[in-house]
Amino acid sequence: MPIVELEKQLQLSCERLLALHGFSPRTPLHLREPCPTPRSGWYIHVHRALGNPIMLDLLILHKDGSYLEVELKRPGGTFSPEQKYILSHMKSGTVGYAYTFDEFESLLKEWIRSKI
Repeated sequence: MPIVELEKQLQLSCERLLALHGFSPRTPLHLREPCPTPRSGWYIHVHRALGNPIMLDLLILHKDGSYLEVELKRPGGTFSPEQKYILSHMKSGTVGYAYTFDEFESLLKEWIRSKI
């Protein structure tokens, strides 16, 4: 499978997991149309993130006001200088990265458990 397809599949799998945990995507449609408030919160997925130096791939916003920002990488993928900065300078527990679905699932579940 091409590298781009691998990363796209990882992103889709992670979004499905977020939905299972009660997170909904925040898109222009969700802001214009009356939508039910999600059970757990929102997530924002930065599509076509190349050249975006200020945010990682996923921003997960919990209903309690906390957030988790996650960079999704294909196996062997490297971080830009901006991504490295965000990952190393943000408060622990608010940022992370994952090369695989299992890594994302562990990161998400650990973050959710910290809210209990």
